[in-house]
Amino acid sequence: MIANSKCCRDILLEIEKIPYNEYMTVGDMQKKLNYPLEDFLEAITCLQRDRCVLFADKQQYDDGEIFKDNKLKSLSYKGIKYLDVIRDEDVWNEIFTKLPNAEKLSFFAIISIATRIDIARTNRLFDIPENLVDDVYRW
Repeated sequence: MIANSKCCRDILLEIEKIPYNEYMTVGDMQKKLNYPLEDFLEAITCLQRDRCVLFADKQQYDDGEIFKDNKLKSLSYKGIKYLDVIRDEDVWNEIFTKLPNAEKLSFFAIISIATRIDIARTNRLFDIPENLVDDVYRW
C-alpha cells in the first residue's frame, strides 16, 4: 500500500509546529489531522522508515511497528529538506492539478517532482539556462 502523500505532508507540517522539548503522541496527531487510522499509520511509518521524523521515546521493535502512544518529537534534517520542497501551496497544487493520477504516486515521487519544479523556478528566477542543471547531474 502506498502512503497517502497529502497525509505525509500534513504530518511533516504538524510536527514542525511542535515546540522544542515538547512532543505529541501519534494518536493525538491522528485525531488532530483527522485521517483514518490506517492511512495515518501507513504515512507515519513511511516517514519513520525514511528517517524523516524523530520520536522522543520510540522503543525499537523488531518489526518497526509504530503505536498510538509513541511520542513525536521533531523532524530530522531529511524531513526538513523534504518539507522545504513541498511546503509551498503553489508547488503542491501544481503537482496535483497537472498530474491526473498524482494521488497514486508515492510520497517520494512527489518529493522528486517538487524538487524539479523548485529547480526550474530557481533557474527562471536567476535567468539560468534550463539545460544547465541537467548537464551538471549527468557527469
